[in-house]
Amino acid sequence: MRTTQEDDSFLSCCYGRDAMWIGFQAKASECTSFFEDIEVILKPIGFRKHWTKGFDYTDPKFVIDQCPKSPEFLTIVDEFDPTGKFRNESGTKWFLEMSEHSRNLEAQ
Repeated sequence: MRTTQEDDSFLSCCYGRDAMWIGFQAKASECTSFFEDIEVILKPIGFRKHWTKGFDYTDPKFVIDQCPKSPEFLTIVDEFDPTGKFRNESGTKWFLEMSEHSRNLEAQ
């Protein structure tokens, strides 16, 4: 466990607020179910992941709500890496989901 002062980094768990960190570890064979369970427990208190890692377990709407600068981040990603050269399969899937959700929010 540790604490960190707020910062202004787009995807930081400390964006706009001080934070207390709790580290969780799981074996690769157990991590999917483990992190899904942890999210269910922590979601009611507005948790943020460390630099929003582990995207594949999280609802894109929840990430946008917890990281209000994520739409701007996605715009920068598209601008600087339009072909996805610096992304992996998991990240690309997440970016597409986040971008779609962000566009839907803007249309409302």
